[in-house]
Amino acid sequence: MSIPSAIAVRSRFQNIDGGYKLQKNKVCGRPSYYSEEDKTYVVYCDFDEVRKWLISEQGNFDNDEYSWLVASEESDCLTPDLAKKYFKGGTFIY
Repeated sequence: MSIPSAIAVRSRFQNIDGGYKLQKNKVCGRPSYYSEEDKTYVVYCDFDEVRKWLISEQGNFDNDEYSWLVASEESDCLTPDLAKKYFKGGTFIY
């Protein structure tokens, strides 16, 4: 499967809306993405039986402590654009 070099987040929330570039580091074995404009990450979380894609102000989750802005439904998808639903209506990843 091909990993996208960039993704687009479309959201009614301006602080996460925009383009995200693929980062060199993986998080929980999945690719991670970063928006230079919003200083926000799209990363995968696999802690404490939570398996979700998160749009977060943090790019890594040490000690299972993290904050998130938008989360997907539980998912094992390899990339965030394959997750079917994001909580907080009106948020989509392409």
